[in-house]
Amino acid sequence: MKTILFVNVHFSPYLTGGGSIVAEHIAKGIEKSAQVILFSVRYGDAISLEEHTISDNIVSIVMTISKPSSYVSYHRNSIVAECVVRVCQKYSPDFVHFHSIQTMGIEMVQSVKNLGIQCIVTVHDNWWLCERQFLWHEDQVFCGQLKRIDQATCLYCTANAFDMTARSEILKGVYTSFDAVVHVSNYMRDLYENSGMIGNNVHVIENGVDVPRPVKPAPWKQTGIVYLGYLGGDAAHKGIDIVIDIAVRAPANCRFLVVSNMNGKYQLDSILDNGFGDNRIEFIKSMEHSRIEEFYDIVDVIIAPSRVPESYGLVVREALIRDKWVLTSSGGAQADAVIDGVNGNKFDTFAVDMETAHSHVSTISTVDWSAYSNPHKDSIPTWETQVGKYIDLYASI
Repeated sequence: MKTILFVNVHFSPYLTGGGSIVAEHIAKGIEKSAQVILFSVRYGDAISLEEHTISDNIVSIVMTISKPSSYVSYHRNSIVAECVVRVCQKYSPDFVHFHSIQTMGIEMVQSVKNLGIQCIVTVHDNWWLCERQFLWHEDQVFCGQLKRIDQATCLYCTANAFDMTARSEILKGVYTSFDAVVHVSNYMRDLYENSGMIGNNVHVIENGVDVPRPVKPAPWKQTGIVYLGYLGGDAAHKGIDIVIDIAVRAPANCRFLVVSNMNGKYQLDSILDNGFGDNRIEFIKSMEHSRIEEFYDIVDVIIAPSRVPESYGLVVREALIRDKWVLTSSGGAQADAVIDGVNGNKFDTFAVDMETAHSHVSTISTVDWSAYSNPHKDSIPTWETQVGKYIDLYASI
């Protein structure tokens, strides 16, 4: 049985973020055929190590490190590299699979390669291309680089041109040293290659989604009412302000369920039990991802209005495979699975084309969604198929 070391900024029991969820899905998907060691970090005052048994074949090692306090410390950390080497020496992995490694440092990649161990990386975002991995200015505006990241443009954004240039050269060198590179969408592969980041042995393996269970509609749902949902949380680049604008101007028969820790008054259970009452919009607190089916049982339409181009768009795919209509932004990989007018609608969130968005919602409000079925849901990849592609990749390196 092979041993594989997965390295990602977060793993169970401190799982946070979409990229981390994806990385852990892959790890759990291969545990029947491999011993899996998860390595991640959390932030604290003193360096320490924890070891947790996740299952018979998965062990999670969590290193506590100081939160980065300088520009360089967000991508350089020799202490983490030393710890990863010790983990490799203890468990002797056949290869190391890196995922999102911001704040963990890039030295560990070369340190692992110096041990003679092959390394692959799955690219979940723009971290390798830009210090602002979501391409989001401090003034909360997308930088506009939709198809190519140009350092000449980045010079107007960074606080330190010298550091930015040095970072770019260092990360490019590490990126091109991986024995295999996986992108989660054709969009991301093209963006990286158009930006001059050319990897070795490049593959596109889209993220999978969980196979949905049978629908259990909330018993209080009313005929003639259209229920729209938003799962992006409070992050400005996810477009929560766009959702609120849509809700305020939506037809009277629309109801909105919005996940927001900042504004959330209730837990999901409250809505499941009591419905919306007389309210047109309800803010609920974040829920465990394992409860996502209950959220989808309530809504008919998902709004995914990201103000930045997503690397994949997991929420969009989760909705489409569950026969939910999707209203989404038109740029980035989140739009790739949406066929306008067939299984969803698109609008330009980068130019904030709200009139188009409101027009779509007006049309959406006239539809009886109870019998809707997405004619293209079979094209949405599931974790079973996608993990199989990773297993094939592992066998080839």
